[in-house]
Amino acid sequence: MSTKKISLKAIAVYLLTISFAAFSIDSNAQLKLYPNGSLSIGSIIQPPANTELEISGNTLFSANTGAIASAAFIKGMNIFSNAANPDYTWYGDTTVGIFHPAANTMAFTVAGKMTMFFSPGNNIVIDSSADNGDRVQINAGVNQNPVDVFSHASTNNLYSAINWVNNTTTKAWAVKNGNQDEFFVYGNGQAYSFGWNTISDSTLKENVLTIHDALRKTLQLQGVTYNLKVSNAFPGVSAEGILPTPARQMGLIAQAVERVVPEVVTTNGNGIKTIAYSNLVGLLVEAIKEENSRVSSLQTKLDSCITAIKLNNAKQFKNTKPDSTAMLYPCAACPMNQQVTFHCYIPSESKTASLMVFDMSGALKKTIEINGKQQQLVNVNKGELSAGMYYYSLMIDHNEIDTRKVIITQD
Repeated sequence: MSTKKISLKAIAVYLLTISFAAFSIDSNAQLKLYPNGSLSIGSIIQPPANTELEISGNTLFSANTGAIASAAFIKGMNIFSNAANPDYTWYGDTTVGIFHPAANTMAFTVAGKMTMFFSPGNNIVIDSSADNGDRVQINAGVNQNPVDVFSHASTNNLYSAINWVNNTTTKAWAVKNGNQDEFFVYGNGQAYSFGWNTISDSTLKENVLTIHDALRKTLQLQGVTYNLKVSNAFPGVSAEGILPTPARQMGLIAQAVERVVPEVVTTNGNGIKTIAYSNLVGLLVEAIKEENSRVSSLQTKLDSCITAIKLNNAKQFKNTKPDSTAMLYPCAACPMNQQVTFHCYIPSESKTASLMVFDMSGALKKTIEINGKQQQLVNVNKGELSAGMYYYSLMIDHNEIDTRKVIITQD
């Protein structure tokens, strides 16, 4: 038997011929290898350019041993997919995975419902099908918390969350109710709201004591106006970050307050002192009560003196003639933009008469000489007295006959 030699060229041609062949079952192509190295499975059409592998049909990736419980599963689809029929999923749980709802969009589905998608605008939208243009948009649904941020740091001066802004009037954080901004913080640190409630329930407090000597402490506090420094106003924050407002401010100096009422001053980890201004309310309330007690005591003494003077002067001017008793009549409250009229009676035998007006501190504000006798109306032009409470006294022959009060109101 003769032996034929097969050249290397013949072997190469033979193998190349095999590579063009399609492996098939029942005359249906199952796998085909092309000269460029690309491979098609389930199709006899060469894969598109720059594609090494094309599979027509579904693809299942599983472990090499054991039963398939939740193997990776890729569905071969020629159209955009949806939440109920995603492209990339798991065998046995095919409504969970990744799908392609539209061009330049990738979405995730759980139980056949879209939970999150990346939009063409490079935005992340969670639990919503509408992209409103926000970088991250979360729709929590009814009675659900949209975001919880937990911090487990055991070191001071760390952050649980940061909102970086580079504009002083940008709203770094806002709470909306409908279309109304109910609370927001500007980039310059100014916070705005329609109210602020501080928890102050009695069940949360113990060792409760009344503030004593409140008026003396209040008088030691000094209100000041100031401007915040543009640089180094807040250690740890650069001048290129959040800058304070350039507007003139009004308040207190923490170091000075600490010497009087240290209970409202706190020093942070950077050595910067802060004031809990709302906690000063208790001090001011007790100071006003102390001042009111003093004023009431002085008022009682003043009323007693006025009564004694009335009795003394009534005896001095009392006689049998009907026009011998001097009188000062009450004056109704009067707006400051109107003329104030004082009504009095001057006895005929009196030599001099005048009306004197004092403010509540006892300072003489105006003296009006009265030249007529008997019934007299004494007028004070509008604007001569500012709004407030005044005493007015009738003086006859250098003796105080009577003193009464009048209130000048705002327009």
